[in-house]
Order: sequence, then structure tokens, then C-alpha cells
Amino acid sequence: MLRGQLLILFLTAVLKFHLTQSMRFEAKLLEDTRSVVLLSRPFGFAPSGNAVLHLLNDTIESRSDSQAMLIKMAIAMVPSRVTRELENGVMSLSEQPCDILNDHRVQVILSWPLDPSQRLQDGSIYRVWDAPERGVEEYSVFFLNCALQVKVSINLQIILTNLVDGQIDHLAAGDAILPSLSWLFFILYLFATLAWYILVVRRRNAEKMQIIVAALFGLKTLSLLTQALRYDQIRITGLSDTFDAVHITLQVLRGIMVFGVTILVAIGWLSLQPHLPTLEKIIISVLIPVQLIAYSVKTIIDGESSFDRGFMTWRIILHGLDLICFCAILLPVHQYLNRRPPIGNIDIEHNEECIVIGSSLFWIPRMVCKVINNT
Repeated sequence: MLRGQLLILFLTAVLKFHLTQSMRFEAKLLEDTRSVVLLSRPFGFAPSGNAVLHLLNDTIESRSDSQAMLIKMAIAMVPSRVTRELENGVMSLSEQPCDILNDHRVQVILSWPLDPSQRLQDGSIYRVWDAPERGVEEYSVFFLNCALQVKVSINLQIILTNLVDGQIDHLAAGDAILPSLSWLFFILYLFATLAWYILVVRRRNAEKMQIIVAALFGLKTLSLLTQALRYDQIRITGLSDTFDAVHITLQVLRGIMVFGVTILVAIGWLSLQPHLPTLEKIIISVLIPVQLIAYSVKTIIDGESSFDRGFMTWRIILHGLDLICFCAILLPVHQYLNRRPPIGNIDIEHNEECIVIGSSLFWIPRMVCKVINNT
């Protein structure tokens, strides 16, 4: 049982990473009958931003040619405030695509039936949408289908950009600062790694644990470097394929190191806890509520994002489960620490099992949340 719990904690520590979405991608629908399809996640457009859509091919299957001519479908830019209003209304988003098309705030880019004269020689269609001049606003690309019993197949290329200082920027308006922040934290971690190595690791009496922490600092520094390079590549080209493999590899290695350091530090802290000064006990006791507040804030922020309704419902439920499990382990851990035997009578194997069980209770719902959110 202990080995299984260790494996669960190990896998969740290793696989816990998230990559920023590229802003140059293809959206494909194959014989799709849904009334509303989210083609791109919300993107923050500055007044000079635009979206370039290249419809490579489209196929509509209906019962008759006369019915096909009456089909009302569109690819539109839908502002986030509209999707939030619809989600908070009586009807769900998927039940009122025609209402969305009739909203004056929704801007249609392509509508069916398409005019044959709009097509290029290869049959494709280009459209450029310019963001409004009223300030920064978040839009999503939706496919809206008001027809019933119609199968739609499309292949659409989407490029989302902003204009910063006369240069094309593929990052959203709210993400423009991320490359600078990544480089800043990379420099800070680089100095911290060098300082740790010079002041601690180079000593003759350096412990193995201190060397492991130095390696963890180094992996985190390299991870921030690749993340900064990824942001720069996305900003310039809209793609991130060059550094994705390296970044994921470093994240996995860092997860392995975090797993090892967490287990070692946790077991050591449980053994030394009765002898810690009062100040250190207070610091540890404050860290847990702060982490709890951080997850609560994350839940609220994620709830304000305008993904489709089903996605956000599951995300909020799973974050709530995450919080409940995190709170649930506080009481037994506190009681366990209060009734621990003296330091000479410590059962190390029992301590290891307790910390792994507590960690697993916290990490299992996080693993489920990551899996569902990435499907």
C-alpha cells in the first residue's frame, strides 16, 4: 500500500505542468452537428489587435440542396462578457446560437452560405478581423450553427495577434509582460543557484541533501530559461514547438526532484517537530492557511474565465474538491503531531506512511483535475 501511495505522489509531482497555448493553430471539425463550438480560447486584444482566419476547406451535408441554401451558420468573435451573460442566464450557451448571432456585440467574420466569388483559386477564404478601438477586451472564436440535422466539416487556420510598438505580438494583451517576468525570475534563480553552490555545496562538510537542493535549484533555473524562450518564440512567431520538448523534459525532471525533496524534508520535519522553536512552528502553521487562501483565489479567478460552460463547471467542482481534501488533512496531521511519542521512540516507517498518506489525499484530486482539464 505504501509503495502504491508513493507511486501516486511521484506521478502527480512529475506530471504537474502546464504549457501556454500557441496563438497560431488549426481548428478542425469533422461531420460536426453541435450548435456551438469553441474554436479558440479567450484572447486579450488591444485596440490594434486582429485575428486572421484562413478557411482551407468546408463541407456541409444536409438532407437536400434547398435546405443547404437556408442554412444559417457563422464563425464569429464573441466577447467574454457575452459568454458570461449567457452562462448566467436561464438557457445554456449551446441552446441559443441564433441569439448569439443576433447580439450587436458579436462580430461575424464568416457566414454561410458563402459567396463563391469570395473564394480564392484553391477554394479557400481569407478574413481579417480588427479589434475595436475602445480598449483591451477578451474575445473567443466560436462556430455557431443555427441549422438542425446538418453535418459540418471545416479546416480553419487561426492567427491571433496584437501590435506593440509597431511590431506584431502573438501574446494576449494581458500576457505581454510574461516574457519579461520569466527572464527576471530566471536571473533571480540563477543568482540563488550560484549563491547556494558557493556558500553551501562547495563546503567540505556539505550534506547530500544540500547537493540535491542545489540540483533542484538548477533544474528550476533551466526550466525558467526555456519558459522565457518559449514566451519569446510565441510572441514573435505564434508557435512554441521548438522549446516544448525541452521544457516538458525539464519539468518532468524537476517534478522528480520535488518529489524526492518533499518526502525527505517532510519526514525530517516530522522527526524534529517536537524540538523546533516556537517561531518556526508558527511559520509552518501560517504557510498552510496561506496555501489554502491561494487555492481559493485561484478558484475565483478561474471562475471568471470564459471557457465553455461544461469545462468551467467541472473545473470549479474539482478545485472545490481539491480545497476540501486539503482542509481535511489539516486536523489529523495536527492531532498526530500533538500526540507523537518522544524523539527516542519514533517509528520512522510509521512516520513515512503518515506523510505519504496525507500527501496522497492532497495530490489525488489534483491529478484528476489535471487529467480532466487536459482532455
